[in-house]
Amino acid sequence: MKSKRGIELSVNFLVMTILAIAVFSMGIVFVNKIFSTVRGGETKAFGVGILNEAGAEKTFKLDVLFSKAFEPDNDRMCDSNGDGCEDTKDSTVPPDWLTYNTQEHPLKNHEQGSYAIAIHVPKGAQRGTYIYDVNVLYNEDGSDVDDDYDSVQKIWVTVI
Repeated sequence: MKSKRGIELSVNFLVMTILAIAVFSMGIVFVNKIFSTVRGGETKAFGVGILNEAGAEKTFKLDVLFSKAFEPDNDRMCDSNGDGCEDTKDSTVPPDWLTYNTQEHPLKNHEQGSYAIAIHVPKGAQRGTYIYDVNVLYNEDGSDVDDDYDSVQKIWVTVI
C-alpha cells in the first residue's frame, strides 16, 4: 500500500510541475507581445484590430504618434517631437520610424478591420525604450473633425 501512495505523490508532483511550466511559458509569450525588443536596423510590425460597434457604418483611421523615450536607466531621453533624441547620420528621430496606412477605412456595423504598423529602428539608434500612442479615430458626420473611438493604446519598443 505504501508504494501506491509514493507513486501517486510522484505523479501529482510531475503533473503540477508541467502545469506550472506551461502557465509560466504563456506568461512569457504574453509579455513579449506587449513589449517588443528590436536591434538597430530591424523592423518590427504590430497589428491593430478595429471592431465597429458604433451602431452604423463609420469611417475609421489610425493616428500613431511618438510619445516619449527613456534611456536604459529610466532617465527621460526625449519627448514627443523627438527633441533630445540623437539624430546622427545613420539615425532619424523616433517619429520618423513609423510606417502605417493613414487613409480612412469604412467599416459597416459589427465589421472588423485589421491594420499594420511598422516601426523601423535605424542602425545607430540610441538604446532605450520608445513609447508610441495609437489612436483609433472615426468620422461620424462626414466633417473634417475626427473623434476618438476608444482609449489610447500604447506600443513599447525597447532598442538594444
